[in-house]
Amino acid sequence: MSYSLRFRLLAVIVGCAWSLSTGCSKATGHLFQAIESVKPTEALVYLYRPHATKNRTVSYSLYANDQFVTKLDDGGYFPYLASPGDIVFSIHSSSHEHQGIGGTLITREGETHFVKLMLDDRNDVFKYSNEPRLIEIPTTTALEEIRSCRLMEP
Repeated sequence: MSYSLRFRLLAVIVGCAWSLSTGCSKATGHLFQAIESVKPTEALVYLYRPHATKNRTVSYSLYANDQFVTKLDDGGYFPYLASPGDIVFSIHSSSHEHQGIGGTLITREGETHFVKLMLDDRNDVFKYSNEPRLIEIPTTTALEEIRSCRLMEP
């Protein structure tokens, strides 16, 4: 086998390995940018999913009060503008194999919240799963985690 052919074969193998390891994330928008102005009658909820080492190729659909909001891929975020009040979030995987644990977020006018999609490594001491969960995260922590996330389309 010639040097040129071996080099091309190696390039193809490396390219395939890189594609498989990075997944097929659709989080291709701009890096996180905070929304500067929100109507005083709205609340802002940043939904985000930091880069993970597991389940990188699985997309999760997020719903607020039974209305589709966005899909979150690995490394994605989405700013959700909401009317103040209770927002019931739910999660569905792209494979529709399972639903995750959502929750209710109480919002008030002008507030900003950060909600992280997490893949649980353990439900309890003896059981392991990858059940997705939505968790509200304190602003300072969330701003560190979300800065490497890219905007998802609605």
